[in-house]
Amino acid sequence: MGLPDGRHRTRTGCLALRCAVVLALLVGALSTWALAADAPPRQSTKEADQAMKQLMEKRHAVRGVTTRGKSIADAPSFKVVPRKPALTKYPCTSCHDNSFVDPRVRVLKEEHGDLVFEHGGGRFWCYDACHNGKDMDNLVSLRRRPIDYDRPYLLCGQCHFEKQKDWSFGGHGHRAGPFPVPRDIPVTRDLLRVADREKIGMWRGERVLLNCTACHNAHSPAIKPYPPSPPPQVRSGLTRGEPQAEIPVRVWESRTPEKGSTP
Repeated sequence: MGLPDGRHRTRTGCLALRCAVVLALLVGALSTWALAADAPPRQSTKEADQAMKQLMEKRHAVRGVTTRGKSIADAPSFKVVPRKPALTKYPCTSCHDNSFVDPRVRVLKEEHGDLVFEHGGGRFWCYDACHNGKDMDNLVSLRRRPIDYDRPYLLCGQCHFEKQKDWSFGGHGHRAGPFPVPRDIPVTRDLLRVADREKIGMWRGERVLLNCTACHNAHSPAIKPYPPSPPPQVRSGLTRGEPQAEIPVRVWESRTPEKGSTP
C-alpha cells in the first residue's frame, strides 16, 4: 500500500536534503585534502631558525657609512654586564606559574602598580612584543623565540637596530666600570677613590658593555632629566668672581664709529 502524497513528498525531501549535506561534506573534505596536499610542510622551530640563518648568510647587507662600511657582524667582540642580579622581582616565576596570564590592556595593580608603561606610544602591549605568558623567566623575540634577561639588547635591537649598531661599535651606551650609573660618578677628583681611579680610562683589553636597560627603563625608555652637576672647584689661591651681566649691544651702535676715528 503506497504512502499518501504529503508523506511521500516529505520523505523524498528529507532524503534529498541528506544527500545534499553528504555531498557538501564530501566536497569540503576533498577541497581540504587538495589544499593540504598543495600546502608546504610545516617547519619546526629548529628548521625555521636554520633556514633564517642560511638566508642571512646569503644576504647582501647594506653597509653603514657611520662605521666605515661595517655591519653589526663586523663589530669587535664584547661581553655584557648581566642584568638579572639588578632585577629585584626576578625570577618572575616566583609569582607567575606560566599557566595563567591576563593579556588585557589595563592599569597594572598589585606587584606592578608602580610600573609606568610608555614604551612604543601605544603601538604594543606587554605580551605583544616583549613578554611570553607561558615562559615568564625569559623575554620573547618577535619570532616568539626566548631571549635571556641578561641579553635584552637582542630584544631592543629588533626595532632600534641603528642604535644597536652604534652600541656594538662603542658609539652609543657605556662600558662597564666602577660607576655603572653615570650620574653616580663623583664630580671632583677628591671624591674619587684611589682604587676607582685605576679603573677609569682603561679602553684596551676586553670590552664589557652595559646593557640597554642599565640606562633606559624598559617600560619608559626616555632618559629622564636630573639636576646638573655643580661647577668645578676653583684652584687653590684663586677666587671665583661674580658673573658679569652681559650688556646687549644694538646693531647700529656696533657700527657707529667712535669719536676721533676715521669712518
